[in-house]
Amino acid sequence: ELRDAVDYLAGSFAGSLETPQAVTGRLWTIELNNLPGDYWASYLSRIGSTSSEDVAAAAIELLGPERMIMVVVGDAEKIKESLEDIAEVELITEEG
Repeated sequence: ELRDAVDYLAGSFAGSLETPQAVTGRLWTIELNNLPGDYWASYLSRIGSTSSEDVAAAAIELLGPERMIMVVVGDAEKIKESLEDIAEVELITEEG
């Protein structure tokens, strides 16, 4: 999945700069976020060197796993016990 994402981002990068407005938007991103002037020049190499460990660290930092809610739909009798091994389970039935 990581390789697919990296390939997509790298492959679509040039096309994302086809209009003057798009280029202006990229420059505005640098200014607004106080990024280094070469941010977009080094973007492809940074994307290409992203590891699964980098993605996991970013997810922990940015998504706050302790605040996430997972929704699982299925036969509760078959899956509830295995889900309880990994997290607290609240069973909600069709009746409410």
